[in-house]
Amino acid sequence: MKTLSTNALFACLLILLAGCHATRLTSSVGRAELGDDFDPVDEQTIAGLEISHVPIEGGIGMEFGLRYGKGSGSLGAIYHELENYEVYAGPRYEWNQAPWRPYLSAGLSAISVRGTRTGAESATLSDIGFYLGGGIDYEVGENMYLGLGLRKTFEQEGELYGPGELDSWQYLLRFGMAF
Repeated sequence: MKTLSTNALFACLLILLAGCHATRLTSSVGRAELGDDFDPVDEQTIAGLEISHVPIEGGIGMEFGLRYGKGSGSLGAIYHELENYEVYAGPRYEWNQAPWRPYLSAGLSAISVRGTRTGAESATLSDIGFYLGGGIDYEVGENMYLGLGLRKTFEQEGELYGPGELDSWQYLLRFGMAF
């Protein structure tokens, strides 16, 4: 099973890398807002890396990404810290309106969360859900892009220190290179 999933991941990456200037490696930073179930760590700083492949003239393609988020805060005398790791993949549609490239995407999102708080052991949980995303990238130089993105994850739930929804809004500043 492990070899099959490693081979499938490798095959997907090869497919994404095929093509000239249609594959982009994009880094992103921003903020995520979890629901109030995770107060005081519901606002998180996030960073990620994404690879996408869409035909140069625009159209449907695919994306694969990894994202890390972290938030901390106090509620009363208790200090909380929450880290999450997200892996996502799905189809992506881009329009080529040179130098602009607006896009929409959707797919599966798997998240793993680890929370710690003063006086308690850490707790972890994982869940699989969905995401919707969109944004716009602007070509600032030959094969270099800056952009803004908005993502919404949903149908991700779990019980860390009580039941809660891991759904989030993610606001992203993006920088990418095409090859």
